[in-house]
Amino acid sequence: MLAVAGTLAVWLSSPASAACHQFTFDKDAYSVPEGAGSITITVSRDNGFAPSSISYETVDATAKAGQDYTARSGTLSYGTEISMSFSVPVTGDSKDEPNETFQVRLHDPSGCAPNPTYDVDDPSTVTIQDDDAPPPPKPSTNPTSTMTSPSPSPTATRATPSGAPATTTTAGSPSVEPSTTGPTVGARPAGDQDENAGGGIATIVAALLVVGVGGALLARRRTRAS
Repeated sequence: MLAVAGTLAVWLSSPASAACHQFTFDKDAYSVPEGAGSITITVSRDNGFAPSSISYETVDATAKAGQDYTARSGTLSYGTEISMSFSVPVTGDSKDEPNETFQVRLHDPSGCAPNPTYDVDDPSTVTIQDDDAPPPPKPSTNPTSTMTSPSPSPTATRATPSGAPATTTTAGSPSVEPSTTGPTVGARPAGDQDENAGGGIATIVAALLVVGVGGALLARRRTRAS
């Protein structure tokens, strides 16, 4: 009887404006590597002398449910507990990207009879930290090229008949044949033809002289014989 009377006295002495249960996150902000698999969220209330409950849900920010984490919602029901927890799975990948965030929100408190006055914490932010190395730098698309100056073209000297000027030919340029001075007859110069013609006339004259001398000698022999 004394215990019950004491509890009732404390209950009735509480100010009417005082919160029956304060529901708060254990952290204002959370951080988790994407490769960790999940993040644990803890919600506490101010005392445990009466049953109560609070609902929670995740809300997208730069992190998207189904892509960067798994959406979670539910209700934490307290009996005599002061703190209760739930987990939110996070999705790991091999893509280098900025850190991403989502929020966890508390709503719809209940219980706390006979004076249901509630104080609910603001949403808490969860940061998913990227843990992938950046890709290696790409090779340059404009490699420096070294220009090589062309080497001098080799020259070749063409042999010519004796007495004719030598000609020099450069590789890659058209060759120039030496020219012959004066008109030609067939494949020989005209001067060579004149020399050959003079020699032929001299031969004919010599032959005629031989014939004339021989005829004179023959006539003389005939005269003697007669």
